[in-house]
Amino acid sequence: MEAYRSVSVVARLAILACITLIACNSSSDKPAEQASESTGTAGVTAADTTGAKVIAIEDANLDSLRLRFEQGDVYRYRVTQLSEGGSDSVVATTKTKHVYTKRIKAIRSDGSYEVGMRFDSIQVKATVRSRQTGKVLEEQEYRSSDTAMRKDVKYISFNALLGEEITILTNTRGQIQEMSGVSSVVNRILAASPNVPKEYAAELSKQIEMSVYATFTEQEYLRFPTTKLDSTNSWVMSTSAPVMNLFMASNTVKYHVAAVKMVKDRKLADIEATMNGTITLQKLPPDAPMKVSLSRSVVKGSGRAIIDVAKGFTVYKQNDVYTTVAANVRIVASGEQRNVSQETTMRYTVELLR
Repeated sequence: MEAYRSVSVVARLAILACITLIACNSSSDKPAEQASESTGTAGVTAADTTGAKVIAIEDANLDSLRLRFEQGDVYRYRVTQLSEGGSDSVVATTKTKHVYTKRIKAIRSDGSYEVGMRFDSIQVKATVRSRQTGKVLEEQEYRSSDTAMRKDVKYISFNALLGEEITILTNTRGQIQEMSGVSSVVNRILAASPNVPKEYAAELSKQIEMSVYATFTEQEYLRFPTTKLDSTNSWVMSTSAPVMNLFMASNTVKYHVAAVKMVKDRKLADIEATMNGTITLQKLPPDAPMKVSLSRSVVKGSGRAIIDVAKGFTVYKQNDVYTTVAANVRIVASGEQRNVSQETTMRYTVELLR
């Protein structure tokens, strides 16, 4: 969105790093064309977990937490996110709400799942303010429930997602194996953007797959243990991934089963998570127009998830992430140097609606 133009590159990198690191609506939000869809098959929602009966963890059979979907299962989620961060001069605040539906289309012979994913509604509000005066410098808002916005070509990046089902192949640990069907979204964007070269389609497909569908899938699923839980009902996951071919984001997350509850004859595991991570700089090419050196980076977070023990689907998940990055940037051509820093906080919440 245009609102991000006033935010420094380091700010956007920090926000993206947060999304990469963590693994950690009511019917009025639904577009009219989706209103007739049948109810989901989860049998429990996030709202049902309040005041649930706690049972002994040893009776819950938690040895092999993983996905155990059945063909025809349908899950509808609401994901809300609030992020705030900026440089010394400006601060950007972004609030989003996405509602999407997932259906299990098929189970392959190797046990992987073909999952159809469709966005039903989107709300986004982004504001950039002066840190010194609090004055709003720029503001953008989008609501898919607004008929005029649904027809406005400047919101095509949002509108193109709505109602289009793409297919995500995932294994039993919720890891994405491949995606298909994103071309329908790309074609809608290109049709409304005549100035965008057609040869850009492949790159645009990759961007949409990673920044939209992979990100929401990562936020939804828990990182399941690869071995049996230890004596404290805990497990640890460590990962590293490149960010925009410039940084390497690494983290370690410790998960702990705090309790197991019974809700509508389903066992739900209440899981707590703590995370610590770092962002390091990868080697830049010799002809890069700038030289960047990181002087400090901190990534830490905490989270809570409620997972169905039998099938592994997420009932509720909330993560809070704090990131701070400080760097020195030198422009090669001019020799100009600048110290930049960014501090970002982000919270996202995933709720099963049906």
